This record gives sequence, C-alpha cells and structure tokens, in this order.
Amino acid sequence: MTMPAQVERTAHRSPVACRRRQAAAQVSLVTFAHAGGGPLTFQPWADELAPEVELWCVTLPGRAGRWREPFAREWAPLVEELTAAIVRDVPGPIALLGHSLGALLAFEVTRSLTRGGVPPTHLFVSGRVAPETVFPVGPPATDDELLHQIDLIYGGLPDELRASRDVLAHFLPILRADLELAGAYVLRPGVMLTCPITAMTGDRDPIAPPSALEGWSGQTGAGCETCVLPGGHFYLVDQQPSVLAKIVSRLVR
Repeated sequence: MTMPAQVERTAHRSPVACRRRQAAAQVSLVTFAHAGGGPLTFQPWADELAPEVELWCVTLPGRAGRWREPFAREWAPLVEELTAAIVRDVPGPIALLGHSLGALLAFEVTRSLTRGGVPPTHLFVSGRVAPETVFPVGPPATDDELLHQIDLIYGGLPDELRASRDVLAHFLPILRADLELAGAYVLRPGVMLTCPITAMTGDRDPIAPPSALEGWSGQTGAGCETCVLPGGHFYLVDQQPSVLAKIVSRLVR
C-alpha cells in the first residue's frame, strides 16, 4: 500500500488536478486511488505516459489539498461533484482509471458522464470485482483490528508508515472512511456504458480474483477485456511497466 499523500494546508481546491500538462496529449487519463490513497498515488506514472497521455489525479474530501473538508459519506453527491469537475477542468477526450475503491468511483463517474452525453473513451478498473458484487471488507471497530485486517487482506502497511504515530493517526481515519464508503456502495439500475472496459487484477489478489472480473462485461456495450498480472492486491506497483503498456496500447493510436 502506498503512503498517504502529504497534507497540504491550502484552501479548497478542485477535486481534479494535473501537475504536468502535455501539449501533445491525445487523451487525458483521470485516476482514482484505492481506499486510503490520495492524489499522489498515480503521480509517478505521469512521465511514463507522456507525451501522448496527460495524467490527472482525483482528490477526495478529507485529504491532501482538501484536508479541511469532511469525508464523503454518500455516493450520489460525491459522483456528482467529481463529474462536474471533470467536465469543467479536464480537456477531452478523456479516459478513467481506478483501483479498488477507485474502480467503483471511476465506474460511477463514467456512468454519470455517459448520461450527460460526454462519455469517456475508455474505462480501466483494477483490483475490484464487478460492481454488482457486494464489497467484502468493512472496517472493524478498533484501529488495531483495522491494521490486522490490512495485514491479512492487503499485505500490510509500509514499515515507515507504521513507525510514525503521527502519520498513522492521519492515515487510519482516511482509510476507515474510505472502507465505509466502499461498504455503502450499491449498484443501482443505470445507463449501459458506451466505452470499452479493461478490467485488471493480480493473479493472487484475495479480494479481486481473476475469475470474478468477467462480470464487468455486463456494464458496457462496447466490449470488455480482462488483464491478469502477477501479484496481489497491489500488483500494479511491481507490474507498473506492464500496466502502463496496457493503458497506452488502448489509448494511443
């Protein structure tokens, strides 16, 4: 699991931002992090995707530049906010990518954009089974139990994070809020997507096994492929070159 984004003591910001604009970009890729993640999660990809793909990162309430805002508790207003920000701030054409909780957010924002008549060109979902499947992990009552759960399911936290009480005290409430949001998700009837889906996971992911990815095909009329790479839930860290190669192959012509 990656380190939480560094807290930035600034005023309210847009939920989407691009740190490195690409004048020759063919597409903007909007990224949504896993539970406990932040806008820096995918930032290392920016140079590798340049210049054809411009990387945009989503910041949810309660972290990084939005640290003063309360955590998101409901799906509908969060999806509405993110959709509006993408339409307003991100140059098209766009594609969306999310990992774990971020996959559900990317999916719901893709539905929202499609309903609004501005569908993305592609949706990448990573580390998450099809959205009709109930999220299997809810946050336990205590922080010790939560840390134990992370060890069992996600492979544990980095040692440098555990070693700092201050960082841990900042990170655990974010993770708990995100897991509660994930647990509250319910797939409701909605629009069929018009863009292709690429569903990715690690071959040893305990919460998104490869056999469970096929359900994503029922959410789009434009085709769905699966991509299985070596690793666990955070396979995309060790397999970054392969992940980026897959993204570029689907977005750049």
